[in-house]
Amino acid sequence: MSSWRLVCAFAVAAFFVFPLATAQDVSFVDAKIIPISGSEIERGYLIAKDGKIEAIGPGSPPAGATRGTEVIDCRGKVIMPG
Repeated sequence: MSSWRLVCAFAVAAFFVFPLATAQDVSFVDAKIIPISGSEIERGYLIAKDGKIEAIGPGSPPAGATRGTEVIDCRGKVIMPG
């Protein structure tokens, strides 16, 4: 096999083995949230879209707010900056 074909084969394999990192749309629910400023939220939600926080608040997210996101149950977990 020529070196050119070998390089191409490795490049294609690397593309499938190491996927590109992309921002995900994700909703964290039932989490204790400790923001940089303001009061702690004992049970709340945080919604991130395109790698940026879109919404944060106490209780359950508003109806339809988590549509199109991966929803992660964070019961017993803490979300904080850093």
